[in-house]
Amino acid sequence: MHIPTFLKFMKNMVLTCGRPNFYCRDDKISNNEIGEAMITTRHSVIRKACAAVICLQLCVSSAVTGSISVEAQCNAVSITIQEMLEKGAYREGEAIALIQGSESFSLSGEVLTNVDSHTVLSTIDEALSSDLTARTASQRMGDSEKESLQIQYIQDSSLTTEELLKRLYSNPRVIAAEPNYIVTRTDGVRKTDQAVQPVASVGQEETTDSGDLTALQWSLNESSEHYTTPLSPTSGYQLHVPGWQEGHVNETAEPNASGTVCIMDTGIDVTHPDLKNVLYEFSKAQQETYECGPYGKNTSGTEDTTDMTDHGSHGTHVSGIIAAQWNHSGVSGIANGVKIFGVRIFGDDGMTSDEACCIKGFTFLRDIAQEVNLKAVNCSWGYLKPQLINNILINELGRKGVSTVFASGNTSMDLDEQMDSGASITSPYAIVANGASMDGKIADYSCWGQTSTDVFAPGSSVISTVPSIIQNKTFDGSISYYREYQMFYPDASDSSSLLYGIDRFDGASEVRFFAENPALNPDAKEIGQRSETIGFDDHVSMEFDLKDLNAGTNTLNDGAEASGGSMYMAIPVASAANVKYIFAECAVDHYKQQGGFVSVTYANTDGKPVEIDNKVASALNKGWIGTSNSTFYVCQWSPLSFNVEGYLNTVNEVHQMSQSEREENGLWNYEDPGKVTGLYAWENQGKTYVIAEIGLGSPDPSASVNPSKLYVDQIAVGNGEAWTGPYLVMSGTSMAAPAVTACLSVIAKNEPELSSLSEKELSQLTLERNAKLLASVEYDDTLKQYCRTGGRVNLSRNDGFVRKAPIIEFADEADSVLTITGYFFGTEGSLRIDGRPWEPIGWDDHTVTADVSTLGNGSHVAELTNPDNAVSQVVFSVSSSETGLAPLYEKELVTPVHHETYIKNSSDRLFGQMVEYDRHLYVFNINITERINACGATISIRTAGNTVQNCRIV
Repeated sequence: MHIPTFLKFMKNMVLTCGRPNFYCRDDKISNNEIGEAMITTRHSVIRKACAAVICLQLCVSSAVTGSISVEAQCNAVSITIQEMLEKGAYREGEAIALIQGSESFSLSGEVLTNVDSHTVLSTIDEALSSDLTARTASQRMGDSEKESLQIQYIQDSSLTTEELLKRLYSNPRVIAAEPNYIVTRTDGVRKTDQAVQPVASVGQEETTDSGDLTALQWSLNESSEHYTTPLSPTSGYQLHVPGWQEGHVNETAEPNASGTVCIMDTGIDVTHPDLKNVLYEFSKAQQETYECGPYGKNTSGTEDTTDMTDHGSHGTHVSGIIAAQWNHSGVSGIANGVKIFGVRIFGDDGMTSDEACCIKGFTFLRDIAQEVNLKAVNCSWGYLKPQLINNILINELGRKGVSTVFASGNTSMDLDEQMDSGASITSPYAIVANGASMDGKIADYSCWGQTSTDVFAPGSSVISTVPSIIQNKTFDGSISYYREYQMFYPDASDSSSLLYGIDRFDGASEVRFFAENPALNPDAKEIGQRSETIGFDDHVSMEFDLKDLNAGTNTLNDGAEASGGSMYMAIPVASAANVKYIFAECAVDHYKQQGGFVSVTYANTDGKPVEIDNKVASALNKGWIGTSNSTFYVCQWSPLSFNVEGYLNTVNEVHQMSQSEREENGLWNYEDPGKVTGLYAWENQGKTYVIAEIGLGSPDPSASVNPSKLYVDQIAVGNGEAWTGPYLVMSGTSMAAPAVTACLSVIAKNEPELSSLSEKELSQLTLERNAKLLASVEYDDTLKQYCRTGGRVNLSRNDGFVRKAPIIEFADEADSVLTITGYFFGTEGSLRIDGRPWEPIGWDDHTVTADVSTLGNGSHVAELTNPDNAVSQVVFSVSSSETGLAPLYEKELVTPVHHETYIKNSSDRLFGQMVEYDRHLYVFNINITERINACGATISIRTAGNTVQNCRIV
């Protein structure tokens, strides 16, 4: 059977349940032409289901002379297990199982919870198009809707996880079983030694007055005078939170939100002065009933289920974004009037958890939801793919009136293209948030997915309630280093303690800039000009053309050369001896770039200037390396802080070392500057200056456009007694998710108490709340390809919160008819497919249908606009063997893989194996490749020389 016939054969078998992902091109080529052949492929959001169906239904053996045959011995269970093991890290010998019936089970395990059979069935239905586990579960459900269902944790150290899953699936009572996946945070600081002390520095007494930091909350400050960036010189992206502009300075302001919110994370610092008054406190009776503490429950596996100690700082930062108290001190959260509590799923390392911990947490929330008026739960876990059993509990929470918000992740990848079908969050009660930069565009770290993520929210340079000095520990409990941050903020600064204050360049600047070190070269040229459009807290900063910078070879603190250029700042001070810290905000105008403090000029024992670069701090892991270097992201400001005194001590420590000791610390060919006594005081024009160098790393050779300008703002020096910003700035989708969670609480302000509603009313309330949030977006054509709504949250876009966006659950084509199902479609609206207006053949509040017989094979995007003029998108695929339709691909790539055109255009990452047969080139999708491997299949090819080769697809 020739491949085109083979494809048609498979198409006919899977027409009603999926689409095959084999691709071929009919252009005939010779063996020596194959290197420059044009090959093609496409992506499909239901490709995994297709692969499953192919492997399940093509368990045949055929050997047709001169043709390709597939020999496969597999079944639904084996392919499901193989897929699950490929999804990510898991705890060996452990599994989570959904089991029918309540009687004792053959394998010992801990019952985590009972679940509703109706919820299980609907969850399986939602996931059928994208999850092999769901397909297997559907086949095994039988009459389970009439039985009680349990979720159990199973552990057997004598078995591998694969063996354990096979044993579980051999029991007919097991509806579904999955590995106990490990959950790992991907952003934030790693670990602190104790409960977070937010405004206390090492060696200092704690103070409850942190100053007013709200001017630094760029996404919430509605003034267009703040935070202009290189690509957004007019105004930045704002959430426009109702009441925030006036209310954050007034403790008696009218609340703008209601209900409670759960932070499912690393814990919460319950002593935090910005958080302690917004905590929900569980009564003694509740604590006994639910085995929780006064401020939440610890399900991380540690013995004390009441311990909410935040060992990772992350949960405390997230909490501040949502609900920090409105009191003219510290930061002010988005939602005023909510109460927060925690579910701590991460252990004492502050970094790792597993699915069993998450299930325990979701179970606790489901059980207490109505009692505590829970409106939303925030899950800022980074790159995590919740599995089928987790989705069951997310749906149960939704039917209790609770919205669940997830962060999409910080690995810069398209989740629609991943093996496990994106975020695998099929629940209509969940929202997946991506991270936006200050200009409202996609942040370069953020994951995305046109089908698997929902909306963008502020994620870059977000300040919140985490301390400025954190003591880091290794996993054995020993102190590795202090990660210190010293940031100077306009409204948090005591001007009498700051030496010459902060230079914002909004008047006559006293800071001078040079292409070379003026203390070493009296003829150094002054450079830079004032920008009237770009500024950290206004429209003003200093601007530098990179061509004017010094092409020096000093190193950044990570050892990278400052080959992108550097410039020297001469900062006026009353006395160089008093300077302990130097600070600046920096930005570049195009591609992200590494940069930071390259050197500081010290004085030796003779009082002469000595320029010392950062390699010492990097080698010894000392000298405040945490923030002296940073990535200057496109469209946002990056804070740089330099610990002058700490670095001086580090340099002198190395001075005392022998050469062998230096080499042991990675300091080869180190030129000892001798003992240094402090910063060098450069006297010029009747003033005293200290000199620091800021530089950029090497340009990115793969970037189409690299930076041409560097911007510097907010230059400051401090003597250790100066007011410094006690809170950290973090970036990540973990910051975007709580912004969405908080906005849901704002939308919920006038909702009734959950305890007064029926389950049907609760379910509808959750759906409406989510739909209102997804309608509260400003649309942006540049975001259309990155999320369902094609926009970013902006609460001013839904005045009164009455508009609802379509929530799409399914989109599938069969017999040339596209069927889209979901909620809030209205009775009429408009449909676009691939950007073109498309006439529907049916439309009601839950279903839209359209004739797509004229579409070519491949992936397509449907955009549905309801009567509220709100938009939702979904990707679907068409696969037909009918003549006249386009081939199954969307773009062409040149082989071989090292060809520059292939490298430039191969971002889909979908190729598995290319096979030449009979002067044709056949391309197998990577997911199909892996599924065929799981079945132990081979492909037999008869070459031009009439020799049969059995080629395993690898």
